Amino acid sequence: MSCLRADQLALFVEGGLSEPELREIDEHLIACAECAQTVVTLAAERSAHDTPTTEDDIAPPWVRPGTRFGRYVIVKFLGAGGMGAVYSAYDPALDRKVALKLIRQQLLSSGVEEARSRLLREAQVAARLSHVNVVSVHDVGVVGEQAFVAMELVEGGSLTRWLEKDRSWREICEVFLEAGRGLAAAHAAGVVHRDFKPDNVLVGAGGRIRVADFGLAASPASLHGERPTGGGTIDKGRFTLDGALLGTPLYMAPEQMEGKAADAKADQFGFCVALYEAWYRQGPFEGSTFETLLREKAAGHIRA
Repeated sequence: MSCLRADQLALFVEGGLSEPELREIDEHLIACAECAQTVVTLAAERSAHDTPTTEDDIAPPWVRPGTRFGRYVIVKFLGAGGMGAVYSAYDPALDRKVALKLIRQQLLSSGVEEARSRLLREAQVAARLSHVNVVSVHDVGVVGEQAFVAMELVEGGSLTRWLEKDRSWREICEVFLEAGRGLAAAHAAGVVHRDFKPDNVLVGAGGRIRVADFGLAASPASLHGERPTGGGTIDKGRFTLDGALLGTPLYMAPEQMEGKAADAKADQFGFCVALYEAWYRQGPFEGSTFETLLREKAAGHIRA
């Protein structure tokens, strides 16, 4: 196998390539240790001359390709959610690619030590999980004041994207059966997801199903035993009040929406909501605000 040109690797580190080119180089780096080491060297040199100087510069989702984060080298931005941003990254120590999740600073600003300790403790529990239908957690820690989780990098897409195409009810059931096995394995290990939804289920390129983000979606309300207050319009995204992440209302169990502790039953509720939505192309409960959705769920009013 011939190595890539230096200019190609430089553009890779600088983020100047198209998606097809990035995928091609990603595949090459898996098989070529020499090019992977060159990327690490180029990234280190670039970071030395282009180091972010403020906390906002390093807060997700603005980490630039080539930036070193602990022992990891950021490769590219993959996506952002309520908890933070996810990047593909390279781990030179173990010569492997990982998905690196950086937790938003806002979530650590109130009760920082307690929130960080809870986050890291739950990630450590999730790291002990070993199941074919659960994304593996490789590493967890803090660099400066930024908490991170390094996870298995899954080539493919989310269940949300998979469901954009027409699927038979049998196909849907098969996928959810595998996701359910992942949830059951976590529950058996004492891990509660707290934010099960199609966005947090990954469909690998080979068809293998993995549930992602175990133990990382605990809301500040559940951390402190506070009942959420206030209102807001909801959609399929997470619901935020005064910067506090509460979860994704469409999939949350009523007790979770009320700020009570979430357990395995809350995950089962979210699982059933997601399955209903996959079958019928709409959620089982009506309501465009947090309060009305909670009221419909508490009353058990399912769409006719």
